[in-house]
Amino acid sequence: MRLARQSPTELVCKDSILWLAIPFGVAALAFIWLAITHGKPIALLGSAIFLLSAAITARSTTFVFDGVRRTVRWNGRKLFKVDSGDIPFADITGIGVEAISSEGSGATYRLTILTAHGSVPMAYAYSNGKDRHARMRGEILAFLTPGAQSIPSSSTETPSSAALADEASIRSLLRQGRKIDAVTLLRSTERLSLTNAMQRINAIDASMKAGK
Repeated sequence: MRLARQSPTELVCKDSILWLAIPFGVAALAFIWLAITHGKPIALLGSAIFLLSAAITARSTTFVFDGVRRTVRWNGRKLFKVDSGDIPFADITGIGVEAISSEGSGATYRLTILTAHGSVPMAYAYSNGKDRHARMRGEILAFLTPGAQSIPSSSTETPSSAALADEASIRSLLRQGRKIDAVTLLRSTERLSLTNAMQRINAIDASMKAGK
């Protein structure tokens, strides 16, 4: 995800992995050329596989934070589906970070808009870049609440760590039943053992179930 445009009245965030579709598209064209020029119909099967792969990877999202209308307009495009919506600033309770643990490559992240009605992912795919996601989260929060201190810090916690491991993000994951991902998010930003991280997540989960 990246900031595509930023002004005092508008903030535009975009996420796209369309570049992944290009190699698949080129490979599909090569198989079609092979089928036509060399009379090999079987090559059309390979072309169909690569075209399908290109369609699956052609995903993108755009979120426009309109400071004048105080609303977020968003749309997302992926295979056979187009999503869109509007979220008033007044309904936004925070900007969260979701994390998943990937085998052999550590944690990957994506930003979400948190509301009282649930969360809206700002990207279809998770990606690397802990500090980048933290910076973007801080910039979005600063736009939503000008003048507010959006990212707390202390002598032992960097701004990026505080931004990633805030309780709102953890609570959002727990509401989705993703306790393991909540632990992954916490451990990716703080030097905690698995036992200590689990204890903290369990404590937050217990307080949520108690209605706190």
